[in-house]
Order: sequence, then structure tokens, then C-alpha cells
Amino acid sequence: YQAEVTFEFTTDALAFNNQRYVTFEIRTMPKVLVWADDVKKADTFVRALRALLYTVDVRSVHDKMPGLNNYAAVFLDAVAEPTEDLWRSLADYVKQGHGVAIVPGGDEMKLNAYGSDVAKQVMPAQILRKTSMAAGHEAQWNVTPIEWDRPFFRRYQSWFMGDFDITKNPRSASQYWQVKPWGSKDISVVVAYENLQPAIVERHWPGGGKVILLTTPMDEQTPAWNNYYSKLHSFYPALTMLCARYLCPEADNPTLNHVFGKEPPQVKQKQKFANYRLTGPDVSEEIRLDDRGLWIGDHLPRPGNYVVEGVNDEEQIPLAKFSINVPGEESDLSRVSIGDIEAVCGQDAVVPLDRKTSLPATLNWDEPIELFPWLMLLLLFFLAIENLLANRFYRQEPAV
Repeated sequence: YQAEVTFEFTTDALAFNNQRYVTFEIRTMPKVLVWADDVKKADTFVRALRALLYTVDVRSVHDKMPGLNNYAAVFLDAVAEPTEDLWRSLADYVKQGHGVAIVPGGDEMKLNAYGSDVAKQVMPAQILRKTSMAAGHEAQWNVTPIEWDRPFFRRYQSWFMGDFDITKNPRSASQYWQVKPWGSKDISVVVAYENLQPAIVERHWPGGGKVILLTTPMDEQTPAWNNYYSKLHSFYPALTMLCARYLCPEADNPTLNHVFGKEPPQVKQKQKFANYRLTGPDVSEEIRLDDRGLWIGDHLPRPGNYVVEGVNDEEQIPLAKFSINVPGEESDLSRVSIGDIEAVCGQDAVVPLDRKTSLPATLNWDEPIELFPWLMLLLLFFLAIENLLANRFYRQEPAV
């Protein structure tokens, strides 16, 4: 969608900045599957995903197995004893480039079902035993700048760098499953507790598939395993968002709004068309894409909303839309500081004008003067004078 916002003024010395142009796109969040033993027990996790605007389908593992390819990610939530058919389905799913999150349950977990040969094709680590922490020594995340730069945290590292409740009042786990990652270069610990035990382990596949394993439940247990789900705290929805955004494939996110003088708009198109047309304010012209199918709009005439279309015969298909605006700095009429001027023009480039300043001091000619025009003028005067003197004193031969 494209829009124009305009302020109406009868008298305005700067008419060019009375309007702004904007292009925006409305998208739907991916569809995910929450697979659980007890659908009602997974309600907290499901509500967190729906609050993040994901389309959530909740299924019981005891029902008929759904087609997993319809989902962007699968969350295995507190399943006590996954079957071998379930593991095979997940193995095929991740090999096709999808994401799976394995969220453990409580004491009802059957560890043998998570350590079978079929489960090893999916699991990033072996679940060993339950670990209980003494009161006052609960396990907290040990998030350091090393973890900030990992793909799991990269988009949200400001949460851990700033003064947010996640860092001011960190959540902790009083009980968690101790795990041992399989020895493989495709398996790594995303984040560990302060005692260096893994909190989240991930596994990658060559086709882009990935599996993350949490070591403490996301649903409420009795007694509680952690305080992640606590009122007036954002850790639970933040952890849910980290997992969901990391597992779900990201759609292309092109820049739709641009400013003159900065990065120009770009349109990349894989589909072939006979012609391409750019339409905007006071412009409608054909454009050409390079060998990579890329067009760069670095010569747009004026700000406004633009559309790039593919043309085949009589068919015109919009391929991209974008807006471009005048930089806000051009509307800033405040006095430029002397330091900024001298940084460009040199020291003492600004001369104060008052009654005490003489005219020679004002005309400060520090720059070199081009003498070639004066030399050409001097040459013309010299030739004219030489011609005059030659005619005046020219010696004529007497008549015979």
C-alpha cells in the first residue's frame, strides 16, 4: 500500500516539505504446529505464540498425524514418550529445511524414548538426568557478548545490552534436564546456565533445517521447575519469540521507503518480462534490468510513490513499490555552526561582519587566484598596442 501525507498551508516558504510519501506492506505470520500430550496443558505456550500473531494449530500426539509440510515450524511441547513414527516424521521434516523446537516436560518424561536410535536422528543432545538446584542458587542464563552475536540472539541483542527487565530481574530454573550434546560439528550450545550446563542446544542440517532443545519446561509444573512464567515480566513471551523467529524462515524484507542521497531503491526480479516500466510522479518510462535481474533507481527525478511493473503484451503486473522522500536535513533552517563550515572551507573561513571590520579584512583572499584569464587579456592589450605602434611608426618607401 502507498500513501501520501500532506499539510495544507496558504503561505509557506518551503513548499517542498509539506508532504511525505510512504509505502507499507501487511503480512501474515507463519503457521506453526504445537504437538503435545495434553492440549490443555500447552495452553500457556499456545497463547504466547498467538500473542505474537502466529497462526497456531494445536494437535495431540495421540491423534492422527498431520502433514507437517503445511507448517513453518513444529513445537514438540512436553511429550512424555514420542513414538518412532513421530521421530521419523520430524527427521524428514527437518531434512527438508524446516525448524523444530523440542520443549521438555517434567517428571513424566520417558528418557528412553528420547535416546532411541530413531530419536538420535533429530535430537541434538542426550537427556541424562534431572538436576535440582538448592534454594537461592537457581540456574540463570549466562548471556555474554559471545552469545549476542549468535543467530539465535542477533536480532534481539539489544534486550540483553540495555536496561530491560530481562537483565534487571533475570529468570532462573530451579530444576532442569542435564543434557550431553552429541559430538558433531553441526551441534552447538546456544546458551548455557551460569554453572555452564546447557540451557538451549541446537542442531543444523545441510538443507537449512534446525532443531533446538530446551532443558526446562515451558508449561507450569507442580512443583515449579522455573519462574519463566511470571506476571509483570517479559521473559516467557521473549523466549517464545526467540524460538519462533529463529525457527520460522524469514521472508524477504526489502526496504520500501528511501531518502534522496542515501541508499537508492533496488528491484530484483527473477521472472522474465518483455519490458519493465517505472511509474511515479510525472514519470512513466521503460527501464532495463541488468544481467542479475537487478534495477537500481539512482536517477529518480523527484520524491513520491513509485511502482515498477512487468509488461507482457497487454498485461501489466506490479513487481515492486517504494517511496522516496527529501531528507529532513534540507528543512532544517537553523544556523550552521562555525565549526562545521571551517571543517569544509578551512580555518578562519567565517569572517564576522560589523562596523569595526574593514572591507579588506572582509575580502580575505586566501585561495589561489586563476591568472590565465588575466594573462589572455594582457596579451590582447599587448597585440593592440603593438598594432597601433606599428601603424604609427611604419616607414613608408618614397614614391618613384
